[in-house]
Formats: sequence, C-alpha cells, structure tokens
Amino acid sequence: MMRKVLMLMLVVLMTISVVGIATAQTSRYDVTQPITITWWHAHEDQWHEHLNYMVEEFHKQNPLITVEPVYIGAYVDINTQLIAAIASGDVPALCTANTSYPPSYGAAGICEILDPYIKAYNFDIKDFGEGLIASTSYENEQICLPYLISTQVMYYNQTMADAEGIKMPTTFDEMDAFLKKATVFNKDGSTARYGTVFGGWDYWYYEMLYKNNGVELVCA
Repeated sequence: MMRKVLMLMLVVLMTISVVGIATAQTSRYDVTQPITITWWHAHEDQWHEHLNYMVEEFHKQNPLITVEPVYIGAYVDINTQLIAAIASGDVPALCTANTSYPPSYGAAGICEILDPYIKAYNFDIKDFGEGLIASTSYENEQICLPYLISTQVMYYNQTMADAEGIKMPTTFDEMDAFLKKATVFNKDGSTARYGTVFGGWDYWYYEMLYKNNGVELVCA
C-alpha cells in the first residue's frame, strides 16, 4: 500500500497540538508513544535559525514527537524527490510545497485527508482566508494547510523623490502619474531611469498589479 505524505506544515501542527491541550480533548489521533517524523522543506541557510526555533518550540509542547527537518532545495527539487519517494514507498511525514503542486498531489491521492484531524481537534480552518483554504484543498477536501505567505512590498528612493518633487503614490490609481514622472528617457528614446523595476519572479508582481487594477486573470 502506498504511504501518504501529510502535506501539513509544522507551524500548523503546533497550533493543532495547542488547541488539543487547551480543550483537554482526547482523540484517536493523539500520539501516545514516541515517534520521529521527517519534514522536507525549502528554507535556505539564512532561515535555519528561525526554523530550528520553531522545531524546538514544537518539541517542548509535544515531547513525544521528534521532528527532523531536512533541507531539500527549491520547491521544484522537493517535488522531484517527492515523486521519487512515492515510487519507492518511502515518503516524509511532512513536506512543504508551492501552491501550484497540491492540485496534482490531490488528483494522485498522495496526501493525507486532513478534515478528520481538523474536526477531531476543533481546529478553526476558517481562521485562514478563503483563498488560502481553496488553494490547499482538492475536491472540497483539505489535503494541506497554509504555511506562509509571500507579501509584495514596494521600496522607493525618498531622497530622489523629494529632490525632484515626485509624490509617491498611495493608491494604484496614482501609479500611472507617478511612473510617467519618475521615468527618465535619454535623447535617443532609450530609458535612462525606470520608474519602477521588479526583481526575480516578476510574474508575481504583475499579478498583484493587474488584480488591483481590476483585471480578471484567466488560467489557460
């Protein structure tokens, strides 16, 4: 029988445990004997201090559960190794995944269905936003839980703006006027200074800009 990976993140596991203790509930899902579980993640070296802190706090609250975090690489690397692990029948207990992967995992039936756990511990799944719940569900069943959110922010050069009398936009409606004033062209028409630039993963930023300008996005 194929083992199923629990696409459930550590910070949420910790929350469920706290809820179970606070309500003094017992459940058939309670851990009664020491176990060790492996958690595959994509956090690079600079985040390991914070990751280890989370694991240590989890151990304090759940002394019977030992979590062994394993850095695999980027999300695509985790996906590749997870597929291989499923084929061999040796999968981790926990695994992080980008939001593009859960639908295929749900279709393949490789994830543990979390709804019974959520019900057993009276975990308030609605504490997450509607979009987060939808992106971690498959056919109305919760197959994973939200772990973290990437937030887009804009930085600007206050010194330059003050020197040139450029007012920073406070709404998306003001962005067009700002970009026209902040962008500088050379005599030959080439761009000497861009009004704004996006770093890597630029499609994330464009999605945010489109949606805030009333553009409906359709996945083909």
